[in-house]
Amino acid sequence: MFPNDEEEQDRLDMLHHIFLLVQDGQLYTAPIEDPKRVLDMGAGTGIWALHFADQFPDAEVIGIDHDPMQPNWVPPNCRFIVDNLEDEWAYPPHQKFDYIHQRSMCGSIADWTRLYQQAMQHLQPGGWLEIQEFEVWFSSQKPGGLPDDSAIVQWQGLIDEGSTKFGRRLSYAGSFHKHLEEAGFEDIQARRFKTPIGSWPADRKLKSIGVFLQAQMMDALDAVTYVYFTRALGWTQDETRVLLAQVRKEFSDRSLHLYTYCWFYTARKPMSKTG
Repeated sequence: MFPNDEEEQDRLDMLHHIFLLVQDGQLYTAPIEDPKRVLDMGAGTGIWALHFADQFPDAEVIGIDHDPMQPNWVPPNCRFIVDNLEDEWAYPPHQKFDYIHQRSMCGSIADWTRLYQQAMQHLQPGGWLEIQEFEVWFSSQKPGGLPDDSAIVQWQGLIDEGSTKFGRRLSYAGSFHKHLEEAGFEDIQARRFKTPIGSWPADRKLKSIGVFLQAQMMDALDAVTYVYFTRALGWTQDETRVLLAQVRKEFSDRSLHLYTYCWFYTARKPMSKTG
């Protein structure tokens, strides 16, 4: 659904920085200690896998993505595979993972329960799965919130409609708990963090997150919008361009006090489950 050019790769790396800001510099929230085999689902530019491999030099880190946008020079304990996670996983069944990581994959998967069932099969008993995702839905702290005629309200509603028509809903970050349960995971924990858009917060950490998230959103608008609008909803490029100009204006309006939510899920494979 999204482009794979240098601008998009820069945006993904910026998003990695935003996740680090939200997590106070940590790459993960799951209670892992000494993982030996790690899988990064939807590795993107590979930046998370590379940093994780540096932090855990004794771990074998494998990143998977359907686009070969990862670097050729990598640490000796890290490698990348071009593959489709929605296909049947072909990894050796005796080489299970201790930790599986997912980030920024909303809008990419048609059947989340099946994906997590495959993750379950390839985890060690007691192994952890972690999900890190931003909502693609925005609100305002101003009394009454965003008005119905807001460009952002119109845009995000249409994005939701278009991505749902494709069978891969983009604004899905708060919906993973049921799929993890259906796949058989236990100890499922979901945490939601309110994250600002723009420099309006007084808190220094939140202001920094807001500045980067606003810049990321400005870069993401074209990449996210055109496929849904032109292919799923029948809009022309000119019509889309006009609405996006209005959306950008609102995302730049500091007085709106815009925010969204970032979600972190952790879930464990039961110790009693071997397959």
